[in-house]
Amino acid sequence: MNTKPLGLLVFETDAAAIRANVAAGLHEVMIDCEWRGKVDRQHGADTDTSYVEIDGVAAAASVPGAFVHCRINAHGVWTDEEIETAIAAGAQQIFLPMLRRIDEVEHFLHRIDGRAHAAILVETDDAVRIAPDLATLPLAAVYVGLNDLAISRGKTLIFEALLDGTVEKLRECFAGKAFGFGGVTIPGRGAPIAGDLLLAEMQRLDCDFSFLRRSWHRDVAGRDLATEAARLREFWLALCQRDAATRETQQRALHQRIRELLSAPVSIE
Repeated sequence: MNTKPLGLLVFETDAAAIRANVAAGLHEVMIDCEWRGKVDRQHGADTDTSYVEIDGVAAAASVPGAFVHCRINAHGVWTDEEIETAIAAGAQQIFLPMLRRIDEVEHFLHRIDGRAHAAILVETDDAVRIAPDLATLPLAAVYVGLNDLAISRGKTLIFEALLDGTVEKLRECFAGKAFGFGGVTIPGRGAPIAGDLLLAEMQRLDCDFSFLRRSWHRDVAGRDLATEAARLREFWLALCQRDAATRETQQRALHQRIRELLSAPVSIE
């Protein structure tokens, strides 16, 4: 039985809030510096297009105990400067989004040169197609971005990549690397798909990490952060202890819910 904890990356920029998260056991902080093309790409989608300047990494890095992740822009003439700025500010892992070619990732890795962990987001159909080649590269982590992947494929629902087997195939392809997808909130919450079902699928696919979704901040408001973080960890441990029949039942329930949403889409939280 695999009972490894699920890494939880929180989007936060305020140093005081980051300190509170670290004190609650949420040590991994994502500083989202991606902005190029994001608003146009995600126009009409129910997504968060906010970002911070890349030097905002320093505020997170100043908090003792924080492990700082930074998402830069998609590959371009600006990539070298963004990598250097992020590393100088204290980023410990850097995510390259919206990749389409393997040479983009090779350049990304070359420029980092082991000074930080290198991670990618698979969120284009091109990236899915070249996944076997990407899997040969010395990447620390791979995250499947369901929102942008759905946009890239012209899909109306971000969860279709779970229903059609894409995420599971990617997990198999990137075996041995830290892997994640989706988003997490407190047990018992989440819409239009219950967060518990998404967590169950993450555990079934042996995921290593995920992002705390937008609704996490709303769902924990007025609650003790440390208590909710501990409750989430306990819920994950219980998922790790499921038998095969329960895993299959919950996967079927997830797929059924996705099919329902395909016939009557609703907003995602």
